[in-house]
Amino acid sequence: MINVKYLIANIIINSKLKKHPKIKQVFNFAFKKAETFFIILPENEIDFHNIIKELNFFEVNNKMFSLLVNDFRINALPTKYKEKSLGFNMKDLNILKLPTKQFSQKLKQIKSDLVIDLNKNENLFFSYAANLIDSDIKIGFEKNGADKFYNMQFSKNDQDSELFYKNFLNCLQMF
Repeated sequence: MINVKYLIANIIINSKLKKHPKIKQVFNFAFKKAETFFIILPENEIDFHNIIKELNFFEVNNKMFSLLVNDFRINALPTKYKEKSLGFNMKDLNILKLPTKQFSQKLKQIKSDLVIDLNKNENLFFSYAANLIDSDIKIGFEKNGADKFYNMQFSKNDQDSELFYKNFLNCLQMF
């Protein structure tokens, strides 16, 4: 059965993203040159807990980062990451499950060198949120319609979640 809300949300997103022309980019040294990162933590419970173990990766590489995380998961974060977190809850989603106007304004005020959406599954809220951040480089995983959201995509697989994220972050260092 076709989800009407999903279709309407896609139409709205497509109309808003058309206003932003795609520019040709070179990703050489993108990770090395980037100083600030905005990381969208995964919605999936297992993925969430596995990536938390790997966030130290950014500190080891002297990178500043902020996190987008569901409010109910902020307490699951180590204390040192809580102050770097922007929480959201159901009030920040509109009827189409996209960011509300107020939450969109918050996201648009954020400037980052690189945005990383760590959600392996399709979710319009997170994909669209990644595009509201002021950043030239947006990284995500291959999923339906990902081309309109991310200018760098990585293949995902069903391997062990912890190993997957560890390999993904190691792969980032190549850029």
